[in-house]
Amino acid sequence: MSAALLSDPPPSVELLGYGLNIHLVTRDPATRMAVLSLHWPYRTVFFWSVQRG
Repeated sequence: MSAALLSDPPPSVELLGYGLNIHLVTRDPATRMAVLSLHWPYRTVFFWSVQRG
């Protein structure tokens, strides 16, 4: 994945990654900079996707 996308994903992106390397994207309220969580297990990504669906 491009370093630019990882360092500053678009505001609409909530999950970022591929395969087993998926992260939740949040924003620091003070700076609006993207903050990536630790990678999520596949099971967590699946349940999150179904609930948001």
